[in-house]
Amino acid sequence: MTQLYNSFYFTKAGFIIPTITGWMSCISSLTIISFILRSKSNTIYHRIMFGLSFADIIASLAIALTTLPMPKDVIYPFSGPSYGTIGTCEAQGFMYIMGTSLAFCMMAALNIYYACTLSFNVREEVFRRYIEPVIYVISITASVISPMVLVLKADMLNPGVNDPFCGPAIYPEGCNKEDDPDCRGTPGGSRNYLLAFIFALTLGFGTLIVTMGS
Repeated sequence: MTQLYNSFYFTKAGFIIPTITGWMSCISSLTIISFILRSKSNTIYHRIMFGLSFADIIASLAIALTTLPMPKDVIYPFSGPSYGTIGTCEAQGFMYIMGTSLAFCMMAALNIYYACTLSFNVREEVFRRYIEPVIYVISITASVISPMVLVLKADMLNPGVNDPFCGPAIYPEGCNKEDDPDCRGTPGGSRNYLLAFIFALTLGFGTLIVTMGS
């Protein structure tokens, strides 16, 4: 554990940088949403950008809170204060995963929209009626229901050594339930999250590649 205590994420910079960048990203996305609402535009593009900005706000807010929602008795030596409980830590981790997953889905939706309308000559009316609702259903399922099944029920949302905020991690690092009944999370839960993350990453960038090549 000594090597873990020398991690960058336990330093003041590891606490301050995510706080600043998280709030900056959150404010930027709020600005985009305000422009969309003030313009009173209801196009497919604006709806997708609204969803992308909303997702970024959720994930950025979770990052900006850094160590604050972590349990008061967290064993890792973070420089930031912790005032939370297991419940607040799980809420922060869920916000981070949900926001990140939804952002990837909205990026994929934007790529699909461009590919359909620019490359395959799909009319906006057809996209709005038949494709857009399916995209939103899949996005909500992937970003809300999947994390609940894969990580929340598996007690996988905990303080970790690789981020200054709660997220998918076994707590304490390297523990197992056979030796420690208080251990939270399992290797199987970590594997499921990794597979889900790879899927989301592939979805986002895969659709971008397809769009650029169309």
